[in-house]
Amino acid sequence: MNVCYRFSERITIYINNIPNTTPLLTASDIKYLQSLRLGKFRQKYNKFVVEGDKCCVEFLKTQMYHIDTIYASKDWERLHTDILLPFNSKVTIIDFKEMKKISQLKTPTEVFLLCDMDDNSIKQSLMSDSILYLDGIQNPGNLGTIIRTADWYGISQLVCSGDTVDFYHPKVVQAAMGSHNRMQYFVADLSELVSISNHKVLGAALDGLPIDRKEPLTPCILVIGNEGKGIRRDNMQYIERKILITGSQDKIAESLNASIATAILLDRLFG
Repeated sequence: MNVCYRFSERITIYINNIPNTTPLLTASDIKYLQSLRLGKFRQKYNKFVVEGDKCCVEFLKTQMYHIDTIYASKDWERLHTDILLPFNSKVTIIDFKEMKKISQLKTPTEVFLLCDMDDNSIKQSLMSDSILYLDGIQNPGNLGTIIRTADWYGISQLVCSGDTVDFYHPKVVQAAMGSHNRMQYFVADLSELVSISNHKVLGAALDGLPIDRKEPLTPCILVIGNEGKGIRRDNMQYIERKILITGSQDKIAESLNASIATAILLDRLFG
């Protein structure tokens, strides 16, 4: 009798400890999260995703954006219990196979955030600080780097033309490494921005004048043009001062990468 009891007990314990292999994400969930790789669906659902350990930790700590859902491995959850305390009801534990299906990274990390996009009004939210205006930047890596660099130099307002790559593009979010949390973002024509701001408008141009650090140029609107075409012709009428980054007299390169040029100009103006 005792032997049977112990055997039954062992069976019960074994059954209770079998890991749950039922997927927590349905095919519909996966399709929805994958759809957010495209801008039209980010706009439709007003959602964007954040991936990568450091980036996700930054978003969770600052709580600048509303976090809809946190998808994480069990190990990641255990390691970050303190950060996750305010979000306990929003954590969904998934395994590596499920993470791989929703991730856009070649090597998925153990955490994936679904966040709400901001919907700030430029007229209501614009502050008196300097503003960075991007005129047709197309490369997500460039935009992400620009956001991170602007954050480093204390620029907290970014305005983009309608054809600039999406601020919430996954590769932009990844490259910015959490700096979205300290950046006000707007989409507007340069003409609209100029109409509601009294700042001097500076534009990066190959026919511009070098910056004299002694000359007071800030606060300002700094305009950075498209990687290949520069500032579009229609916007040149609003540029009050064209500025140039001087290189070596023996330089061969035709121009600088847009994110590098932005970094140098920000350093000259705000460094």
